[in-house]
Amino acid sequence: MITAKPEEARKAKIRAITLDILFQKVKVTFEPFNFNHLKIGVAEHLDEGGGKQENRGLYSGSYASEAKLTNSDTEILMEVFWDLVVEKVFTIGSDADNPAYPNFRLHSSVRKKDRKDVA
Repeated sequence: MITAKPEEARKAKIRAITLDILFQKVKVTFEPFNFNHLKIGVAEHLDEGGGKQENRGLYSGSYASEAKLTNSDTEILMEVFWDLVVEKVFTIGSDADNPAYPNFRLHSSVRKKDRKDVA
């Protein structure tokens, strides 16, 4: 039996959570139209949902009390994010007023698809 390496399993888990968030299959604190909001949402659902309690409030700023990803999980999420851009699951820019990264939206080719249609 072939088993995935821990890093590959972690990336698969983060990808699945990311897609569930984007297709609104799970509830998150912030709408995921911004990479920082997506990162918080992934942290909320990673490791038994709600993010690791010790990862809350580690940093100052506007999201200080929100769930946080570890540095390695953030790097994985960044890879997943750009993989999904390349795969045309979503595109950079949420609207005409926010046309650049870190804003994004579902690509027009997948808007009407169901989550199960996007692996």
